[in-house]
Amino acid sequence: ANNKSLCFIENKGQITDQFGKSRTDIQFKISASKGLNIFIGNGKLHYQWTKSSLASLRGTKQSHANMDTSLLQEDSVSTYRMDVSLLNSNPNAEIITDEKQNYTENYFMSRVGGKGTKTHTYKKITYKNIYPNIDWVLYISSPSENTSLSLGEGRGEALKYDFIIHPGGNVNDIKLQYNGTTSLSLNKDRSLSAKTPFGNITEQSPYTCEKESNEKITSSFVLKDNILSFSADNYNNKNTLVIDPALAWATYFGGSGYDWAEGLATDPSANVYIAGYTSSTSNIATTGSYLSSYVSGNFAFLAKFDNLGNIQWGTYYYGNNTSSYWGSHRIACDPSGNVYITGEVSGTPAGLATAGAYQTSNAGNEDAYLAKFDPSGSLLWATFFGGAGTEYGTGVSCDPSGNVYLTGWSSSSSGIATTSAYQASLIGTWNQYLAKFSSTGAIQWSTYFGGSCASSAYYGDDVACDGAGNVYICGTTCATSNIATSNAFQTSSGGGFDSYVAKFTSGGSIVWATYYGGNSTEWTDGITCDDSANVFLAGYTYSTNNIASPNAYQIYLSGTYDAYLVKFDSAGNRQWGTYYGGTGDEWGGGVACNSFGQVFISGYTNSTNNIATSNAYQPNIAGAEDAFLAQFSGAGNLLWATYFGGANADGGSGVASDPYDNIFTCGWTYSTSVKLIL
Repeated sequence: ANNKSLCFIENKGQITDQFGKSRTDIQFKISASKGLNIFIGNGKLHYQWTKSSLASLRGTKQSHANMDTSLLQEDSVSTYRMDVSLLNSNPNAEIITDEKQNYTENYFMSRVGGKGTKTHTYKKITYKNIYPNIDWVLYISSPSENTSLSLGEGRGEALKYDFIIHPGGNVNDIKLQYNGTTSLSLNKDRSLSAKTPFGNITEQSPYTCEKESNEKITSSFVLKDNILSFSADNYNNKNTLVIDPALAWATYFGGSGYDWAEGLATDPSANVYIAGYTSSTSNIATTGSYLSSYVSGNFAFLAKFDNLGNIQWGTYYYGNNTSSYWGSHRIACDPSGNVYITGEVSGTPAGLATAGAYQTSNAGNEDAYLAKFDPSGSLLWATFFGGAGTEYGTGVSCDPSGNVYLTGWSSSSSGIATTSAYQASLIGTWNQYLAKFSSTGAIQWSTYFGGSCASSAYYGDDVACDGAGNVYICGTTCATSNIATSNAFQTSSGGGFDSYVAKFTSGGSIVWATYYGGNSTEWTDGITCDDSANVFLAGYTYSTNNIASPNAYQIYLSGTYDAYLVKFDSAGNRQWGTYYGGTGDEWGGGVACNSFGQVFISGYTNSTNNIATSNAYQPNIAGAEDAFLAQFSGAGNLLWATYFGGANADGGSGVASDPYDNIFTCGWTYSTSVKLIL
């Protein structure tokens, strides 16, 4: 039990008092380490420590063999309990459970029925309206450098809780009464210490913010006698206030070779997937994975983590067996929790394509591939995609019906477009392609997209779906025709290479397409949609015009090249666009939205200014090049931004939001020392 992850175990009658009477006021239990159990219910937390007299003797030099038999028979168990009560709270608050775990416990006892009962476990529980318009959210947090309450044996996990104060709620209603402490005090770092004869509990100082704007609100504990409350400055109770948001985690992933995480996705259960390429021969694949052995060159990889950062499984997958850096690029999860990866591969590795696949062998120099895994890491199906030339697989996305879209770029004049495609033929040397597959791997349609580019270069990069099943692609081109539709925001190239974005229906008909760029070069690297079918495009630019909209967050190019972020509505009208960067250089690649319509952009920078906000996790650049993560409101206002990295070079690539609006980012690092919180 000490090795399993902490969780909330539901009470179905198995929990009793010392007289054997069922405790119907307890809804959940946490079995923590070192003799500590935590019981939760009806607006109360009960911390109960248990100590055995023999347990203390086992810590002495007296061996078990030399113990007196009578002493063994006289073993006594001592308990101590500390109670934390939410005063005047609603004892019948609605309970919502989240992040259900595979772990269960079965009890066979008369009080739960002759057939016994199975109890389920969760990582997160919410008491709705524990106070009027205030929710109490309890969850298991992973370790951080300032988490002082560590409950999991050897795991560093902790019980954390938030108060979510909705409009109309009053922060002054929250009052926590501590009983059973020998000492209760506020510390210099504004944390709270509750001491007992058997153990101590520390509450970190609260971090408070408005959820809509993510603006930090100055807050603190207020302790009077044994009652703890909160003060929050300048809060007007018209917005949602969050007291003590969830801490997060960060981890290295890789072996002795090069490892690059490029794709990032979350599933409906808030698990996290990363994909990329690796030359490492170890520390990638877990036992029993689909492909556990490294072969040569740069292999693709796919790894799954739970929401707390614990690896669930990792596997190699076939990539380009050469020294070129191509492996797996983007990944996507469907509504059922399956995960798709794409990339490109040379040759026809045995085992890449599954039996009955749409395309079972490589048709050219390099072909794209598309592979589907179930949540346990088993390969469901995989196919090559390509013609006699070269194809790269650079983007993948799933629609609400579980269909999957693949995009990339192609030099093949055949083997790409299906009958009645929007663009049936390759124009020029390279074009983007967009292909739709069913959830079982059957192709629905496929089309080229693009015109002739004088430099023989063309880059189709990413794809995203909206809630209505429409699909959007983005890329980079120097083509001056066959890109923009007549109703486009920007109907002609701004000069050099431009970004572009195009919208298609689920049936493969084009809705609109537009250039986006100025007098120099733009490079597109990411696209995403919010819940209102707005579409966001991210990349980087050298241009001094046609990027920022009036009143943008950053109107002018600051360095040689800056990241950019632009928002279009579903009809293709630009809502706003902005530069993002300092006097150095920025590359913006990953982009994702949360359920509030806020947008996140990740990338890397060597600028020492104009990146991090005052409330940043890491306010200053730590090395020659650091990753960055920035959050913008739906209106284009910067909410916060931070560097992330160590003394050497670090970069951010993928970014994703989970169903609970946690944000994740991945990338690469040469740094051997990084503060592991993000």
